[in-house]
Order: sequence, then C-alpha cells, then structure tokens
Amino acid sequence: MAYHYQLLFVNHTAPIPYHTSIFTGQAGMLELINGHPDQIHTCLGVNHNTFNGLLQTLLHHGVVPS
Repeated sequence: MAYHYQLLFVNHTAPIPYHTSIFTGQAGMLELINGHPDQIHTCLGVNHNTFNGLLQTLLHHGVVPS
C-alpha cells in the first residue's frame, strides 16, 4: 500500500501550467515563444528551433518588422 501511495503522490514533480493565455496577436506570439516549451509545437506544428529559424529568415528578407 505504501508503495502505491508513493507512486501516486510522492514521486511527481509539479506540473507546468499549459493553457494560461488570454493574449492574441503580438502578445500571444511572445507568450508562445517564451512560454511552455511544448506549447509552440502544439499550436504551430513546429518546434521552437524551427520557428526561430523561420522568424530569422523572414526578418532577414524584410517580410516582418524587427
């Protein structure tokens, strides 16, 4: 019984909040970039490094303002 209690309640780390934003637009993108590491993949379908690479390419070509 103590073993099962330990498995369920003792060995877990605190969860990181996931869906916490009320922001849209630029504020929403900043929160995606700076928020939970998996959220950008869930929302945009790419990992953080891929998104940063795309952003740098768009900035380099003047497609988005810096």
